[in-house]
Amino acid sequence: MSAIRPWLERVSRHSRAVLPSLTVGLAVLVALRRIHDPDTWWHLASGRWILEHHALPPTDPFSFTASDHPWINLQWLYDLVLYGLYRAGGVDVLVIAAALAYGLAFALLIRNLRLALGPVGSSLIALWILWIAEERFSVRPEMATFVLMQAVLWLCATAPRHDGRRLWLLPVLMILWVNTHALFVLGLFIIGCYAGAALAARTPLLPAAWRESSGLTPEGTRRLLLWGGVAMLATAVNPYLVDGVVFPFTLLSRIGEANAAYLAIGELQRPFSSDHRSLYAYKAFLVFAVIVVTLAALLTARGPRREVVALRRGKPTRRALARTDALADRVAEAATKDSARLDVAGLLIFGGFVYLSLLARRNTALFAFATAPFVALCVAVLTSRLSTASRRWRSVYGEVGALALPALLVAAGFFVVTNGYYRWSLNPREFGLGILEAKFPIRASAFARELHLPPQLYNDIGGGGYLSWDRPVDGGVYIDGRLEVYDIALLRSSIAGRADPPQWQLEADRLGVRTVMLLHQNKTNGRLIKWLLESPDWTLVYFDEVAVLFVRRAGSESVIDAAGKRFAEADRETVARLRSPVSSWQWHTGRMEGVWAYASLVNMMGYGSDSAYWYERLLDLGPAAENELEIRIGLASYYAQAGALAAAREQLQRAARLAPGNSRIAQVESQIGRQRP
Repeated sequence: MSAIRPWLERVSRHSRAVLPSLTVGLAVLVALRRIHDPDTWWHLASGRWILEHHALPPTDPFSFTASDHPWINLQWLYDLVLYGLYRAGGVDVLVIAAALAYGLAFALLIRNLRLALGPVGSSLIALWILWIAEERFSVRPEMATFVLMQAVLWLCATAPRHDGRRLWLLPVLMILWVNTHALFVLGLFIIGCYAGAALAARTPLLPAAWRESSGLTPEGTRRLLLWGGVAMLATAVNPYLVDGVVFPFTLLSRIGEANAAYLAIGELQRPFSSDHRSLYAYKAFLVFAVIVVTLAALLTARGPRREVVALRRGKPTRRALARTDALADRVAEAATKDSARLDVAGLLIFGGFVYLSLLARRNTALFAFATAPFVALCVAVLTSRLSTASRRWRSVYGEVGALALPALLVAAGFFVVTNGYYRWSLNPREFGLGILEAKFPIRASAFARELHLPPQLYNDIGGGGYLSWDRPVDGGVYIDGRLEVYDIALLRSSIAGRADPPQWQLEADRLGVRTVMLLHQNKTNGRLIKWLLESPDWTLVYFDEVAVLFVRRAGSESVIDAAGKRFAEADRETVARLRSPVSSWQWHTGRMEGVWAYASLVNMMGYGSDSAYWYERLLDLGPAAENELEIRIGLASYYAQAGALAAAREQLQRAARLAPGNSRIAQVESQIGRQRP
């Protein structure tokens, strides 16, 4: 055993040394995913417009519904750089750039976590944050925000170490931030929290221990207030000056319970209103963080023991001098426990970001990134107060973690690369370069351009980003993801129209809409698509696994005729594409999404036997258990209605193995029983 211990210690040392790098590497792998976010495309379109015109667009150049609306595009620098990268190497370069940016953000996060914890604890918390934040890993301005947020946090948190001498970098970071993302306001909030804590530490309003842990030297405080103030003023260095600084607050005021139209957008819904699997980690971290922060705040508010204060000042009390050596050792141990103290600025940041995360699902990643360093500090506060025996156990757990975590990180990387993680999380993402084509109307847009389909174009918000980029129909789009451009009335009209097709028809007549493109994957479009299929005023001219295209009959006879001839070939291409073999070592997310959407559309159009074929094909792709259950119950219901009772029973038997006692299975069994001769 004595011979093994030195070897284990060497392995543990090496493991601890590589843990941060392996954690960052896993973050890069998670972020290396095919483009799937519709907003990526309008950012590219914006960068292209800026480069072509050598100016910023004063009003919206992409949609006919908001062409007279002013556009305060604080992301202009990000858009320009993004388009430059695209011109240099296409979408693959964008994917690589995003992966490197998110990897850098995690490297900075771990650096901040290491201010309080060792490599094992830092890696564990960073993995938790990665699980929360990965949903936001896409080619969009969060690439810059996550990096800049961690840089600002590091500068402020380490200010006591260098007496604020590096804080001159804050204005530089804020100028960069305000011109890449409207979330620069988070940087202002963080700086304000540190400045407020430094001032509060000079007053008797806080517990003595909090004042001691949050204060700076007079010179450090002066530098923090000076450069923090300059950083706040520096945000006016943007093309829109004060209007640009104020605009994020104006936009935030639009999004709330009073404007329910925004809550129809998934990322703007409240996190506790959804049971999506991607939110499990956030909810668990929120509960954990609140408990840890509360306990740490209560413990540190009491302040250090009298003996500890005396020892720190070099003036032991009579009681301390009278203690035995053993008791003096306990006093020294108490001093060690008091070495990890609460940061009041972190407490303010924590409270602010907790509130922000409760407002919208998109803010959960921001909460995790911003508060993780403070939560780590609170963990350090609690562990420093453990007894000697407890610290020994903590040391044992640390050794086990150091030995096990590298293997866990490597296994997690393999899980991500093979798309197993996305299969488990039911998240339509896919590892690799390029585009997740099942998310965008790429072929429908090309079809519309080739056939010169007539304007104006009506589209949903999910397809608008790509259509703003690809420009398939003259006149621009109806709407895209730039919520800072469109007023609430248009968003409400878009949502209400899809729920009330006759009302939508009146709006389409008013706007002169002659072409409609909808993503049929979006279930909220189902009612409008069904209505258009049955309407005598509209003709379906194209569909594939992503989108449908309708053209107004009156005045479009020649276009409809040409589209009918071209669609026959396009449909054969769609079927051949969906039937083609897929990679054997990766679970093919894109194909799964495409086949499922195509099967659902064909079923909506009334071709039951064809849809059954595609659902069977879907089962061959190996869906997750929850999805397989839904598919098999649906097939059983179809076969029961068609009189194929043996096939229906087979599907039900397989569904019952997945979820014994499921109520929907019992309903279909009852349906079969009613059809027995």
